[in-house]
Amino acid sequence: MTADRICTLAILLGAVAFLTAVLPNGAEHLDYGTLSPEVMPKALAYVIILLAAFQLVFPLVSHGETGAQPQRPSPSEALRATAFFLLTLLGAGLIQTVGFLIVSVAIATLGCLLMGERRPLWVGLGGVGLPVAIWFVVVFLLDRNLPSGGIL
Repeated sequence: MTADRICTLAILLGAVAFLTAVLPNGAEHLDYGTLSPEVMPKALAYVIILLAAFQLVFPLVSHGETGAQPQRPSPSEALRATAFFLLTLLGAGLIQTVGFLIVSVAIATLGCLLMGERRPLWVGLGGVGLPVAIWFVVVFLLDRNLPSGGIL
């Protein structure tokens, strides 16, 4: 079994564990709001399980048949991945103080730029549109609070 299949299996098992053990014990059951707080995490867990199972059965690259060897990331790719990880940690630390919208827009925009996206429309949609859409769904549809921080 190749390393990518082992990683995919770990992701699949993690999603199953989340769906069966974490979510039932961690989601609040509310009688108000449009959607139950467990709807989105449950739907995303099912998507992860489905896609991971698909990748296990139909791997994207079959190293055995083509003779291709797995590639190691270049130093610049490793540096970008490390920068994104550190950016995410910084955001997690600042979200209570600064607020969800500011931190998520900053992380998403910088993440797009770190991944090499330079088209303004896509950076705007991914960096601003997606965090605002997530905020809208959580605050208005799920009727849940997100950290607002003390800045605004």
